[in-house]
Amino acid sequence: MKKYFSPYTYVFIISFLYFVLLYLSSFIKGYGYFIDEFYYIACANNPAAGYVDHPPLAPLILALYKSVFGDSVYALRLLPSLASAATVFMAGVLAKESGGGKTAAAAASFCVMASPVFPVFGGFFSMNVFEPLLCAFVFLYLIRMIRDNEPRMWLRLGVLFGVLMMNKHTAGLCILFLVVSLLLTPQRKLLFNRYFIYCVIIAAVIFLPNVIWQARNGFPSLEFYSANVSGKNVAVPYTEFIMMQILSYGPFAFLVAAAGIYALVFRNKNYRALAYIFILTFLFFLLTKNSRFDRTAFSYIAVIPAGAVWLTDLIKRKRAVWVYPVAGAAMLAYSCILVPVFIPYFNYEKSAALTSFLGLNTEIERGNKPVLAQTLADRIGWEEKADIVG
Repeated sequence: MKKYFSPYTYVFIISFLYFVLLYLSSFIKGYGYFIDEFYYIACANNPAAGYVDHPPLAPLILALYKSVFGDSVYALRLLPSLASAATVFMAGVLAKESGGGKTAAAAASFCVMASPVFPVFGGFFSMNVFEPLLCAFVFLYLIRMIRDNEPRMWLRLGVLFGVLMMNKHTAGLCILFLVVSLLLTPQRKLLFNRYFIYCVIIAAVIFLPNVIWQARNGFPSLEFYSANVSGKNVAVPYTEFIMMQILSYGPFAFLVAAAGIYALVFRNKNYRALAYIFILTFLFFLLTKNSRFDRTAFSYIAVIPAGAVWLTDLIKRKRAVWVYPVAGAAMLAYSCILVPVFIPYFNYEKSAALTSFLGLNTEIERGNKPVLAQTLADRIGWEEKADIVG
């Protein structure tokens, strides 16, 4: 046990502190359930093989979970906080698996921890918090398959692909871009064997219950996604999309991700497919002018660990250890400024003032521009509304 955990000691400490700080946000007075959490509770109370706007995995997890722990705000928030902390931990694991040492593993975990998007995912229960975690395991087995030239890893990837699709339909983009990325590299040979076929079969069998549900109900999810694209989400210009990515994930995490792309394409070429996954994801949402900055989150997990490995090696060669405290302090300062805009650490008035001071555009859905970010605005007033209805 000691032998296994020793390379990840700092990663575990970072992940644990992150979990504690994230879970504490659930105890701030003045905020209640997030709007989506009511819906997930309702879905969990009515288990099915599918729902109009998402697959069944997250509600089924919640149904099992709340049968033991209940569905209070404090119980509900424990699970996403743990899942998000596990994503932070997995970033360190990916850095270590990519050839990095303890410092690189800790740096990768720290970057994910300090990137505002991932705490936002972990701040309330939804299917979104599970996607980066599941994708982290996908990238782990992809790295091992390439490193060891072991096509049997497709069997594990098949299970993960099926679970990903049962969690979120748009996770199919991660799967598609992974296959396309492999085709663009010399590792494409790993696709042409019976284990890849087994992977497809395993994923299809796991996802089949939702496909049957969709067919029996007239494929309502297709209509839902079409309506979202045409009538709900705001189209943003290319420059605004790029700025949203930099601001949302943090300029430092964005730079580490860029360093990861460079390292994977020009240095650690065996894992070049990971860089292509990020590039394809980024270009897809850029060209479709998608306003949901969080849709690219899984792709950052693919490249941040590689960036951490390359940068820590560079710092070591240059003997510039002073970079760690300076960069770490800057990343934490940025996170401390931006994260309270999306997670309830401050009261309503202070959060509104901070949002106004930073000049952030809170309109991610047409006709809906609250004075707070939607992840905060949709936690307020539910008890009063219930009293009015009562």
